Amino acid sequence: MHPRLFTTLVLIDPAMGLLSSSPPEAGPGPGMLSTYRKDIWPSRDAAAEEFRSSKFFREWDPRVLDRLIEYGLRDLPTSVYPDDAMVKGEKRVTLTTTKHQEVFTFLHPNFDGYGPDKAPDRRTHADLNPALPTVRRHSSVCLNCDPASSTSSATSPA
Repeated sequence: MHPRLFTTLVLIDPAMGLLSSSPPEAGPGPGMLSTYRKDIWPSRDAAAEEFRSSKFFREWDPRVLDRLIEYGLRDLPTSVYPDDAMVKGEKRVTLTTTKHQEVFTFLHPNFDGYGPDKAPDRRTHADLNPALPTVRRHSSVCLNCDPASSTSSATSPA
C-alpha cells in the first residue's frame, strides 16, 4: 500500500527479552511488578494526576501521556471489575488492557524451557535473536500528535 493512503501510524512497543522471565537474583522483573500494579482509580482525573507525578511517566512526551489517559483507561464496570460504584459522583476507571494481560506479555512463556547456554526454541520464540542487543529503555514516540488538537486520528487505510 502507498504511504499516502494512511493518515496515522500506531506503533506498538512489544515486550521482548532473551529469557522468559528474570532470574531471582536479578530482583523483581517486570512481570512480578505488573502483578502488583495498581489498576483502579476513583476517577480519570485521579489516574491522570497519579500518572503525571510518577517517576516512570515523567520521561514520556506529554502528548503520549495524554493519549494513555484517554485510551489506556476505561470506565467501570468491566468483566474483571463488574462493580461500577461511583466515587464522589465520578466514574471509577481501570486499565484498558488488564494487568493480567500485561503480566503475560512480560513473561513470554517458553514451556519447553531453555537457559543461558541453550538456544531458544524457534518454534515458540521465533522473534528472539540472541545476536541482537536488548533494548533496556522505553522511548516515547508520537506520530500525528498535533499539539493544537486535543484528539488524534486512528484512521484505517482509505
